Amino acid sequence: MHTSNGRLAPVTCRQKAFWPTIRHKMKRLGATWSKNYVNNSRNGASSHLDSEPRVRHRIPLSLALMTALPLLCHAQITLTNVAHIMDQGAFNGVRVWSNYLYAATSDGLYVYDISDPTHPHKTAHVNDGCAISLAISGQHVFVASTYAGLCIYDISSPTNPVLVTCAGAAYGGSTVDVALLGQYAYVANGSDGLRVFDVSNVTNPVSVAHIPEGGMASGIAILGDFAFLANYQDGLRTYNVHNPTNPISIGHTTNDFYHYANAVAVTDGFAYVADDIFYDLFICDVSNPTNPVTAAIVQVPGIGFGVALSGNYAFLGDSNAGLRIYDISRPRSPSQVVQSLANAEAHGVAVAGDYAYVADYDNGIIVYSLGPQSRQALAIRLTATNTALISWPTPTLAQTLQQTTSLNPPNWTVVTNAPSVVSGRNQVTVPILATRQFFRLQFP
Repeated sequence: MHTSNGRLAPVTCRQKAFWPTIRHKMKRLGATWSKNYVNNSRNGASSHLDSEPRVRHRIPLSLALMTALPLLCHAQITLTNVAHIMDQGAFNGVRVWSNYLYAATSDGLYVYDISDPTHPHKTAHVNDGCAISLAISGQHVFVASTYAGLCIYDISSPTNPVLVTCAGAAYGGSTVDVALLGQYAYVANGSDGLRVFDVSNVTNPVSVAHIPEGGMASGIAILGDFAFLANYQDGLRTYNVHNPTNPISIGHTTNDFYHYANAVAVTDGFAYVADDIFYDLFICDVSNPTNPVTAAIVQVPGIGFGVALSGNYAFLGDSNAGLRIYDISRPRSPSQVVQSLANAEAHGVAVAGDYAYVADYDNGIIVYSLGPQSRQALAIRLTATNTALISWPTPTLAQTLQQTTSLNPPNWTVVTNAPSVVSGRNQVTVPILATRQFFRLQFP
């Protein structure tokens, strides 16, 4: 489809990416969703806790998971529209890398300087085809381009991205998403299924594996030795990719809830799937990747397009309702924290620091401030293996994670587990004891 001036109409990009127009016409199933919000009061301990200096935040935990878990104030996230970027094309996906925002659009790749998120400005634009999503590693951005396949750009100079090569168009399908791990790019290629490219030589990416499973491969996430494929009407599929040249299909959600999986993000044994037709978000327990099991369903009218995870929150791009943010500290009982303007057509979402960047399809990019406390100093989440994941922002400076089983009186001891860094946060996994547990960050 072309416009009168010969330019590619934005809707063509979306239609080429196989999303059926039926999703805009199908009547929503009515459902009631009970939001079980957790009271954020400090349960009578505030005077004692607040009397101790130099302690930023504590989160009580017990084996029974009483109401003190999670101590996460929903008011910590307050969406404020602080900037709006408008350029040509339909905006599909976004990624933040260093001080730059990269946007995949029907008009190609845009780059914006976001060193001041409230005043972003464009630094570059290249149009080598309709871009749906992207992933970044080192000095290269890998763009899922509907027509051209997997396109790789050199972004060593963000003001002048240079196309290195494109690959995969000859295989058919519609290249709509890409994830990276090591020297391999995993591509959701529409009706062509899942493809794996060896990109160790970015000038000559080579397809080394292909699994056609039916459905429409629309989103991909990689965690460790496993790949998670949002396969549209086929639901969610899991693969063992320990050997990337020979991925093995090992698990599949049955479509008993009529899942239409558009996008997926995975952390701590759970997969968060943006759903297209019947639900907004469904959550799968993938602690056993050979047997993914539905853990929770968010039954609100919506069209889930993109999903991003940050701390205890899932950020969902809803094509009917804008940006929705869910508290996922208890993945089996997610609760909506806040929603942006309902008339927004949110697709891709990226979160960096205290800001969320939303690809708003026909309306460019909207930048939201999440509020000054959105990156709480200390956060806690249960894992699928019955442990607790404690996280806090980097850099650590000289902060020390401490724990105690009582506050009357407290006996703070240092948690000796070495933290790992994931998505800009330190993470430590600790066992759940048969007693109350408290954690804090001690500053020098």
